[in-house]
Amino acid sequence: MKWRESDGVTVGKRRGLSGKIRNWSEYLVARGLCRLSCALPSSAASALATCIAAPMAYQFFRGHRRRALENLRRVHGLDAAKNREEVLSAVFRNLALTAVEFFRFATSDDPSAIHLMLSESDCRRLSAALAHHRGLIFVTAHLGNWELLGALAIQAGSPTVHSVVRPLDNPYLESWVRSIRERAGQQIYSKKGSFWQLSAVLQQGGCVGFLADQDARWRGILIDFLGLPASTTCAPALLSLWSGAPIMPACALRKQPFELSVQFGDLIWPGTRKSPAEVKRITETYTRSLEAWIRRNPDQWLWTHRRWKTSDVHRHERQRALLVK
Repeated sequence: MKWRESDGVTVGKRRGLSGKIRNWSEYLVARGLCRLSCALPSSAASALATCIAAPMAYQFFRGHRRRALENLRRVHGLDAAKNREEVLSAVFRNLALTAVEFFRFATSDDPSAIHLMLSESDCRRLSAALAHHRGLIFVTAHLGNWELLGALAIQAGSPTVHSVVRPLDNPYLESWVRSIRERAGQQIYSKKGSFWQLSAVLQQGGCVGFLADQDARWRGILIDFLGLPASTTCAPALLSLWSGAPIMPACALRKQPFELSVQFGDLIWPGTRKSPAEVKRITETYTRSLEAWIRRNPDQWLWTHRRWKTSDVHRHERQRALLVK
């Protein structure tokens, strides 16, 4: 796969005729589902997601299903096979509902398309964080409806959220989804080469959003995640140390279809020393907050990701080194 730059966002490009056919097929299916879900009443759109789209995805994406089951087996507290299957089925329902809610919210002129639930304590946390006028870094996970978190944070009183994303491999989907995200009030940045732009946003008192629960490969640092070492992005910590902006963990948990509870964690302030130890402390702190939400809501987290991929490579290399000795 080659990579190219498109309006400042790096986009994956599948090569050859088969790649183009696959890209167009995925794009047309997604656009068709979007139109259908937006044309239906909320109850019918919810049924479409949970009773049709989710079971079809569960059967079709077998590789993702196997990976998710393996991840569930590895995590303490989810040992029973029945529990794993139940959680996995719920994960696919969550994915389908996330897509439907995202389409309906971003393409509707009705602000009540999604019911926002925000407790008084969370409202106070957000107001207090913004009152510092130092900028604010939101850190979240692929949990609940992560796609709408930035837009819902804006509804809750945050200024425009400048979100850092990994682009989709399909360039047609990437362009379309990006336009929907921006229509919902967000500004989108690539992971690559955006550090100074984001730093400028924070220095002007703006907000930046990161997804911090994916494998960061060799660029991350090993932090225990759900009881297992995982390569974790330290970009939010580095940006916080450089800019002086605090970090606020956040998530948008689903209470029921089209009803999301936006929750904020405690502020994480950077220390005065820009050291590897401080980077690790900040990264561990926001990771613990995300981990706590995931443990309480395992059916709403994206278990299909290769979260522990890099730490597995480390372990295999150590084992090979011992065998050589």
